[in-house]
Amino acid sequence: MSILKNDSKRSAEIREIMESRGFLRGSFFAIALVDLKASEPKIFGVNLDEFVYPASVYKIFIGAEVLRQIEAGMHSLDEKIVVKSPNDVDHDARLFPGSSEPLLSAGESATIDKLLSLMLEQSDNTASNCLIDLFGRENMTKYIILANGW
Repeated sequence: MSILKNDSKRSAEIREIMESRGFLRGSFFAIALVDLKASEPKIFGVNLDEFVYPASVYKIFIGAEVLRQIEAGMHSLDEKIVVKSPNDVDHDARLFPGSSEPLLSAGESATIDKLLSLMLEQSDNTASNCLIDLFGRENMTKYIILANGW
């Protein structure tokens, strides 16, 4: 496996775009892109030297399992969930500038609908953790990932 070379020109362009839209103000942000169509693929982005979990992709599977169980009548979008530690992991400013949504803290409650919205629209990790606890990582693996051959 070869290590991709950094395309510093495109990295600078991405950084400028992210700064102009306020994504780099007040919170940590990293993005990595790879141009696979180039004859020699190169990586470019912002904060490439930082380790970032690609786990936000997993949020799609969480959402699919939430909707599967709701459709099966096992839960309701209006069901309230109490946030418990250590699930309350988001403590910094919102990932998305301009968001008016307050961060969830231990002891607060939110509906499944609200948690789903925060997770998918704002990439809220506290909401993700609460939904994983309620709907089950094993269920996501069995009924969403493996059942679809992923």
